[in-house]
Amino acid sequence: MDTHGVSNGCPLVKSVGLRIRIEPELRRAFVEACQANDQSAAQVLRLFMRRFVAGRGSDEQPDLFAHTAPENASGSPAYQRNEK
Repeated sequence: MDTHGVSNGCPLVKSVGLRIRIEPELRRAFVEACQANDQSAAQVLRLFMRRFVAGRGSDEQPDLFAHTAPENASGSPAYQRNEK
């Protein structure tokens, strides 16, 4: 089962998709940048979304590649957060 965390003993299953329209060149550049950081585009976008939601109300733009390691096989971030 593909999960990204556990809440109250129950796995949180990824069951919803998000579809966006972007320019082909932007997609290509983004995927290449993700691959260069040994991450999938989906991993980077999920991490960005988590940080964006956690920091909403903040004027600071989250950095997509700020001191992170790729998510582990279960989809959970496999990194130690480096707080500023």
